[in-house]
Amino acid sequence: MDDTPCHNGNRPSKSASDISPSDAMDMDTAGCSNGQSERTPKGCSVAQLRKRKRGNSMDDTPCQNDNKPSTSSESGCSVAQLRKRKRGNSMDDTPCQNDNKPSTSSESGCPVAQLEKRNRGIRVLSLFDGISSGFVALQKLGIPVEAYYYSEIDELGLRVAKKHFGDLSHSLGDIRSLTSMKLQCITPIDLVMGGSPCNELSRVNPYRLGLNDPRGSGALFYHFVRVLKELREVNHGTEIFWLFENVRNMNDSYLKEINKHLGKEPVLIDSRMFTAMKRERYFWSNIPGMELLQKNPQDSHPFQLQEFLEKHQNRKAKFSMLNTVTTQPNSLIINGSSPVLMNGQPDRMWMTELEALFGFPRSYTDVGLNDQQRQALLGRAWCVHVIEAILKPLVPLFQKNKRPFLRCLPLLGKKIDSPKDSVDERPESSKKAPGLQRPGDQ
Repeated sequence: MDDTPCHNGNRPSKSASDISPSDAMDMDTAGCSNGQSERTPKGCSVAQLRKRKRGNSMDDTPCQNDNKPSTSSESGCSVAQLRKRKRGNSMDDTPCQNDNKPSTSSESGCPVAQLEKRNRGIRVLSLFDGISSGFVALQKLGIPVEAYYYSEIDELGLRVAKKHFGDLSHSLGDIRSLTSMKLQCITPIDLVMGGSPCNELSRVNPYRLGLNDPRGSGALFYHFVRVLKELREVNHGTEIFWLFENVRNMNDSYLKEINKHLGKEPVLIDSRMFTAMKRERYFWSNIPGMELLQKNPQDSHPFQLQEFLEKHQNRKAKFSMLNTVTTQPNSLIINGSSPVLMNGQPDRMWMTELEALFGFPRSYTDVGLNDQQRQALLGRAWCVHVIEAILKPLVPLFQKNKRPFLRCLPLLGKKIDSPKDSVDERPESSKKAPGLQRPGDQ
């Protein structure tokens, strides 16, 4: 498997975030950026967030001190910033009781089928968000997104995400700046997902620094653990589903360390079960049913590269699938040969075709970037088809969105403005593949 390490922009500087595994779990979350004691960069003190009754949520916008007089003796934030809002019939905070039925959810002891429907949109925290693959998967599943908070520092990734979801999502900046105070401002959260940079973990990188060297990006994994732990403490009893992803080709010692902190063994999922591209990745999650997606050596490969090529351009695939696509251009070469012929001559994969293979709308990364930059973003991204399959069990818990696809994403220069314009990117043959349903198929 071609597993050229992804070069993620989340690499910390030498002077930042010198943490160890124990430091990350127990670090001080007060945060002081303005010289005032126990204040976050947003200017809210620890005492500024009053305890609130379970079932009520805060405004989506993180509270900020606007220097206006507070009407609460304990709060430096205005009443408007801490107002409670109606969320329909929100989920009962009382933990569901295990009635001796098989459990598939680690936090509550109850499978998804036993959890009460939340009758509202999902509230998401995406860490190492990249180009918002998770948001695309949720939209394609038809799960309405009530709030989507994301942490990302790569400028090109942010450009893509803001173009498509700028008015629907809220940037929280660097994961290292997410304090307990900030997390409390965005609660409740239903889903936490992310995949920390793999460059320092992949065996392909001879200079990898592993998980515990603060000079490398591998140590950012512990911030995922920290954020999840702190969020559980302030989430007002709301069940948190979580998903973590990383590269398969890592040392056993790294794998055991991740397993220890997440409390789970990973599931190995290959994207070739959902698209014409190899991409084996480890996934850890408390979402039930994920083990059913594990690669089976006996399963056939039902998707063909030809089905994803641009139509009416006389383009022919020389191979049935691509190898693992990384940030490097040569990962698109198979046995020294270009995978595509156009008018009988060798041609490279077009970025619109690569986007479709990953499950994105065509032209999704077309935000003024060159092809190498666009491939680098895709090489670090999740395969949307796989994330759809993992998240599909959550669909019954949230209100079904009548519009099954993205609200306003460009598709070959056309915006999707109405349900009749919604486009299913899957090739015709893959929709009917025997013995395998794509996420969203009924």
